[in-house]
Parts: sequence; C-alpha cells; structure tokens
Amino acid sequence: MDIWESRLHGGWLSDRFHYMSWAFSCLQLRSFYDEVELVTDGAGKALLIDLLGLPYSSFSVRLDEINDYDRDLWALGKLYTYSLQDKPFLHVDGDIFIWRPFDGKMMSRPVIGQHLELQHKYYHKVMKMVDDHLPYIPQPIADYRKFSRHINAVNAGLLGGNDVSFIRDYCREALSFVNLNMPYLHRIERGPFNCIYEQVLLYCMVHERKKELGLFTRTIGEKRINNEINHLYKLRKAPEGVDYIHLFGSNKRRPMYCAALAAQLKRTHRSYYDRIMDLTTAEIPSLQYA
Repeated sequence: MDIWESRLHGGWLSDRFHYMSWAFSCLQLRSFYDEVELVTDGAGKALLIDLLGLPYSSFSVRLDEINDYDRDLWALGKLYTYSLQDKPFLHVDGDIFIWRPFDGKMMSRPVIGQHLELQHKYYHKVMKMVDDHLPYIPQPIADYRKFSRHINAVNAGLLGGNDVSFIRDYCREALSFVNLNMPYLHRIERGPFNCIYEQVLLYCMVHERKKELGLFTRTIGEKRINNEINHLYKLRKAPEGVDYIHLFGSNKRRPMYCAALAAQLKRTHRSYYDRIMDLTTAEIPSLQYA
C-alpha cells in the first residue's frame, strides 16, 4: 500500500510549524485586509484565538456542526465553510502566505481557484481507487468522463468567487458525494479522496455549467506543478522575488521549509514567534538552514 500524505500536525513536521503556519498566514493577510474571518470549531478557537491570540477580524465555531465526520475527510470543513457564505468571498488555506493584495481582476470572477491541475497522474491514481470501491459518482464527474479520459482538477488553496449560488450548489453536490458513499468509505484511503470531492468535482461542475474561472496562477499540468514546488525555496528570501507562497502537500514536512517559515515569522512578527516557541519548547530541536 502506498503511503499517502499524512495529516498529522496538519501535514506539518510538528505542531510548532503547524501553529506558525496559521499565525504567519493570518498575520500576512491582516497586513492587507481589514476583514479576515476564521471559521473553525471549538478546538480551533481555543488554539488560534484563545491561546495564540491571532488577530482575525471575526470568527465562528460553525465547524462544530460537522465534528461527527471522519477526521481524515479534512476538506469537508472547507466545503462547509464555503456553503455558509452569502456574499462574494475568497477562502485562503492556512498554509498560504502573501506579501501583497490579491489581484482585483481575479477577485471579480464568478468562481476563483488557485490554478488548474491537468492530466496529473496522481488524480488518475486516486480516481481509480474511488471507481473500484465507491458506488456513487456525481453526475458532473460521470458526464465529463464520457468525453475525456483525463482527470482534471482546480487547486483549492484559494477558492471563492462572486457566484455564491453556484458555489453552494457545488458544496451540496460534494457533501452528497461523501454522504451517499459513507457506508463504503472504510474501503478507501480517505485522505486522498478529499481531492476528488473537492477539486475534481469543482473542475467538472465549472466545465458543465460553463462558468468563468478566475485563476491566481496559470500553472497547469504535472511538470509545471512540480516546477512550482521546486520554486518554494523562495520562501526563504521573501518578499524578495515573491508575493505568494502556497506550501502545500508533503513539502510541509521538509525541514528546510519549516526553518524558512520559522525565520519569516521571527523576522516579521516576533511576538507571535516567541509565543509559539514558548508553547512548543520541548517539542523538537531548533532547525537551521542547510
């Protein structure tokens, strides 16, 4: 069996860097935006608001409403958050860091995603697992596959837009995808399934309804996605030569990126860095750049 991406510590090397990621992401967003809302559950509120004191403009604990779902279905929290919105919005993952505001033209689009992921082998691998073990496939995915052999996706590091009605329809379809397969989810690796009911489904529904899609970057295809991963070293020198970093996937477990994140937080938001270090002093030795 393949070892899929671990969700331990939010996918980070340790809780120390998990906390630093949330802190740095929030603080950088607040540098440019007055409204940065946190949607979380009681445990998230206790950590991010009460313990770390992050300066979100508002927060809610609505995710307590879905705490009965398997923890490995982590994208459900994002989808539930999308479904609660009643005005144009942009959802930003907690491992995204910015050094300037988002482009206004992109923000005006009906649907917004980070980038397209086309013809990537990973999605074929996960979709085969879904085909082999789950009985229900949403119609938008089934219809798209009638004329295309490719499994394509919208990366949802950023997700939102002005067409709130469409986004709510998409969320309902995604939740049905999970709920109708609930008795069978023990047959699959739930972690990888998240990218199907969140990202592949979104691509198929955008295609089906011919929605205009605003993309943050034009990264497409497996080779260029891998090139983007190779450019994550820029986190070390930011803001020089970079205005946006999404430190996604297994990269969060690489010591060099964890060290770069710690250095950025220490340099720009020292009080939060010190608070997190005090909370996690006994956790692991300090990391140094190679």
